[in-house]
Amino acid sequence: MIIYNDFLGSDNSNITLDFVGGDSKQQFNKNVLTQPIDWYYHDKKLTYSFNNQGHRSKNFKDIDQDNYILFTGCSHTMGIGLELEKTYPI
Repeated sequence: MIIYNDFLGSDNSNITLDFVGGDSKQQFNKNVLTQPIDWYYHDKKLTYSFNNQGHRSKNFKDIDQDNYILFTGCSHTMGIGLELEKTYPI
């Protein structure tokens, strides 16, 4: 964690990654071999895009500060293993 303008952030700022945290390339390759052929992620590419403070959201300057809810938490909140649109904060 890093502090950006008095707010928590991460080292993953302004970057898009194919794997992050517990979602590793090695684990994905293992799952491809062990999951059924109709496994949802078998033929999908998942990416993690991070804003300028290292969060998986819009840049804070692009958020309506009078109309938002801040979600904080662990990998479940961030949506490890999920498309951003399928995370519960969205």
